[in-house]
Amino acid sequence: TARTLATFTAPIVRAVDAIVGERTAIRVDVKLKDGALAGSIYNHPKLSEAVGDATAAFVCAMLRGETDPGVWYPEEPGAVKDRSRVLEAASAGCSNFEMNKAAWMLESKPINLGFGMYLEL
Repeated sequence: TARTLATFTAPIVRAVDAIVGERTAIRVDVKLKDGALAGSIYNHPKLSEAVGDATAAFVCAMLRGETDPGVWYPEEPGAVKDRSRVLEAASAGCSNFEMNKAAWMLESKPINLGFGMYLEL
């Protein structure tokens, strides 16, 4: 069962976390209908805190009445009315959080020279 597996693997996970840490990261790249590419990255030093921050941000939106009635996955259209507010709250403590950037901008820290020109170092 799942409980048996969790009981067995929990000490192993804790041991690995003690050795390598519990940093977590997710990168999402999407191809939009017009063919443009956009990406986002979320990098947090502690998985346990990241999960708590994300859950709390979504629950706060629910308590403010910013969700439609029903059961939602966070990515569904009716889940949250003000996504940017929820994502801003969920990114508390992140070491890197970028949204809606070109994929190449996530891999480097380009300097905006103006007029759509960037210098990549």
